Amino acid sequence: MPESQTSLMKQIDLERTFIHDLATPLMIAGGMTDSVLSKIEDSDPNRKRLASAFEAINKMTDLLRSRRTALVDQVEALKSTNDL
Repeated sequence: MPESQTSLMKQIDLERTFIHDLATPLMIAGGMTDSVLSKIEDSDPNRKRLASAFEAINKMTDLLRSRRTALVDQVEALKSTNDL
């Protein structure tokens, strides 16, 4: 495998690892936040802040999911052109 392809594969592996390392704790945080949100009263003064945090966690999750999809698409495109 040429050096440029080896370098590209290393970069792809690093990014996949990075995405995985972020996704797991983010999913845990989202689940915990959702659990607390479902148990507190609407009148709780912290509910709005917690709901905002939950929305932010969901946004980050969506961004990671989109990036992972794009990365998988890039790998498939490279495979189809026999660059990998």
